[in-house]
Amino acid sequence: MTTAEDPPPWSFQPCSGCGRAVPLGRHDLTCPHFDIRTRVTVAWICDQCDLVLDLLGLFTSWEAATCAYYRELDDRALRYFNEASN
Repeated sequence: MTTAEDPPPWSFQPCSGCGRAVPLGRHDLTCPHFDIRTRVTVAWICDQCDLVLDLLGLFTSWEAATCAYYRELDDRALRYFNEASN
């Protein structure tokens, strides 16, 4: 199982704008001034270009977002190690 430490190599996706390696992240989209409901996205977003590279989903709880985040990292780890062993 993937842990919350440094992002593993399989969590990165190259930015189409600047070429930088961008890790999958959980981003808080809640805006308490307009709507207090929790909104969290799990996505690859380049901090340098402000470009959304890919979106895994939009969630209404941190628990659901975290589960989706780790599920995606675990799936990518399986593909990464299967490719490495071939």
